Amino acid sequence: MRTVRHRLAVSLAIIAALCGVFFTPQDGASASSTYNAHIVGTDIGIMFRTTPNDWEARGGPAGYDGDTIALHCAIEGVPVGPYSNRIWYQASGLQGSGYLPDRFLDTPINANEWLPGIPRCDDQNGQSQASSTVFFRPLDIPADMRNLTPAGSNIAYENWAAGNCSDALAASTVPSDATTLAGWSLGRLGIVYFLNTASQERINKVRTIVLFDPGESKEFAEPSLFDKARGRKTCDWKYDINGMLTRWLSSNDSNRLIVLTGHVTEEKKDGRSTFAGLWKYYLAGIWNQPFAGRAQVCDYDNMTHNEVMRNFAFVVKSPPNGCPSGSGLTAWHP
Repeated sequence: MRTVRHRLAVSLAIIAALCGVFFTPQDGASASSTYNAHIVGTDIGIMFRTTPNDWEARGGPAGYDGDTIALHCAIEGVPVGPYSNRIWYQASGLQGSGYLPDRFLDTPINANEWLPGIPRCDDQNGQSQASSTVFFRPLDIPADMRNLTPAGSNIAYENWAAGNCSDALAASTVPSDATTLAGWSLGRLGIVYFLNTASQERINKVRTIVLFDPGESKEFAEPSLFDKARGRKTCDWKYDINGMLTRWLSSNDSNRLIVLTGHVTEEKKDGRSTFAGLWKYYLAGIWNQPFAGRAQVCDYDNMTHNEVMRNFAFVVKSPPNGCPSGSGLTAWHP
């Protein structure tokens, strides 16, 4: 936050209390865990940090003074500002997500005070206390995104993928209390492998599945003879993903499938998005079913594969009721 005199901070806190709210909750988010604040005091704008423990660990742009930022959880990090304010937030905005210091947010509290109503992040590594959230990493991750930790458990590709489309490892890497499973790109298969091998008791605990720009037809389908000769391998077609997702989604009224898509999954033809692979391998069994409304597709027109993950990583820990706002958003369900 911007350093203020104690009297001003107290006044702001009293006003906020009388109004019954500190900030406006982010659209679709829980009023008890996500609050909106504004960037202040930077003059030139500020970048997200990939960790609260290193001021130099810059991520993507957060915004400029006056821009709205959603705060998801609070954590103690390196001191920032003349009052050595150690309070940071795992936060998100229209341009992405990451960590921001309280020093540059208009929170109505003093330096080194915890904002009421915001849950604490894990003091060890900046991850949410919700260890029940799981993220399956893909094989290749850009250098500037390798420190991205969307979930309480972030599982490396080599730990969940046994090779040759084998699902032997996935279930054993997922915490027994997992309630949210997420995967980016090839990480989608971590979810598929878990659903195919985990006990029904463990599957029944999962309430949310999040797919970040999962892929296109050629990545899902059985390779042609020509592709096989060139050594291209795919795995999705070997599993009844439609059946697994349909059974899971229909098993509990609280279960939700969230798919955030960009230009890869859109599979545009003549300028129009077809979602051909997504439809055939993931959504066909859900289409027109009574529970189809709980399968939400959030399409961000032409958003790049990396930007979909970078911009909406916060969804794993703080799933919104609807689609997060973003450029070119179209929301639909099967």
